[in-house]
Amino acid sequence: MKTIYTSKYSSDLGELTIAEFESKICLCDWSFRKMRLAIDNRIKSYFDAHYEEAETELINEAKLQLNEYFNKSRKIFDIPIILAGTTF
Repeated sequence: MKTIYTSKYSSDLGELTIAEFESKICLCDWSFRKMRLAIDNRIKSYFDAHYEEAETELINEAKLQLNEYFNKSRKIFDIPIILAGTTF
């Protein structure tokens, strides 16, 4: 089975979960929300993968860019992403 790497990011607005699949960010969402389990299950099912907590180079870059965004020094993110869903 494939792996989706996850990590937590703490901001002044709350904790985010960031996830990477095949060298692309596939999730950046609030860690504590009503639909957390359903969203996580949908992502794992879509990519036929399991979650594993890890600090990857890409996740660390996403955290750095989030820091810059929250410090108002970044307006555009430039990290690779992959969407889990239809084109709709």
